[in-house]
Amino acid sequence: MEFEPFALYIIATVILWAVFRMKFITALMTVYTAWLLISFGTLIATNYEKKQFYGPGEIADSISYLAMPYAPTGDLASVAIYLDSKLGENGGNSCNHVQRADGGPIAMSTYSNHDESLSGVACCQHNFESAGWLVPYKVVGDKLHMLCGTFPNTQEVITALPESIKK
Repeated sequence: MEFEPFALYIIATVILWAVFRMKFITALMTVYTAWLLISFGTLIATNYEKKQFYGPGEIADSISYLAMPYAPTGDLASVAIYLDSKLGENGGNSCNHVQRADGGPIAMSTYSNHDESLSGVACCQHNFESAGWLVPYKVVGDKLHMLCGTFPNTQEVITALPESIKK
């Protein structure tokens, strides 16, 4: 029995397609599973850090570690308003009015809205596009503490308590 060369090409193509299809589906499922595990891990870690930031008893126990990642949890304030950089003596952005809770260096983040009517530099490590404009805050004495960023890049920063938040 003889096969035409064209028929051999079709059979080889079908076999290769089947092999690659199986491997593609396996690879796709592996990537999807990894993405799902990383997403849940980040979600749980971010909510854990929020609960640690507020301290025991400050957030209801009904808010689980699997709550929506950017759902309002506790008090929220705008990073762009309260942590905006100031004009330094050398003409650059200065964050001398902000300090990290752990004493480390301040990371600056740029922000702008869609029409760029509001733009600037914030004195904390925060991704405005993925994490939004609001972050958890708490008042400790006469200081405002804000938790910027999402796991694993969170940063608790401290600044003077603004008049608009004083109770």
